[in-house]
Amino acid sequence: MDEASGLYRDWEPEDIANLEQAVGHRPEWAVQINYRLSRRADLAALAVALLDDGGVAFDDFCSYVWTAVEIETDTVISGGRFGEGPVR
Repeated sequence: MDEASGLYRDWEPEDIANLEQAVGHRPEWAVQINYRLSRRADLAALAVALLDDGGVAFDDFCSYVWTAVEIETDTVISGGRFGEGPVR
C-alpha cells in the first residue's frame, strides 16, 4: 500500500507523528497484514522477517512503533504485546 492510495487516511495524527519520529521521515509505502488473534505467533514471525533489514511496525492496539527485537522478544508495551491488545 502506498501513500497515494490512502495509506495514512485512517491514522490518528499522533500515530503519524510517532512513526515519523521513529523512522526520521514519513514512509511512502507499507505492508498491511490481517490475521486472527489465534495466529499471533505467525504474525510476529512474519513481522520480524519483514523487518530484518530495518523498519518498524504498528498494530491496531496502541500508538507505539515496534521494532523487530521488541516483537521477537514479546516485549509488553501499554499492557500488550505486538498484535495483541492489553491483557485485562
